[in-house]
Amino acid sequence: VGAAISMTYITGQPIVFVGTGQTYTDLKTLNAKAVVHALMK
Repeated sequence: VGAAISMTYITGQPIVFVGTGQTYTDLKTLNAKAVVHALMK
């Protein structure tokens, strides 16, 4: 997560998808609230 946040900061581009596996069908739309919730646990 840290690398993704750093890349977003440097490039100014948003994170749109998250890879959860190794194929295109494993790309999921980013749920920012779920990521923040997981980080705060």
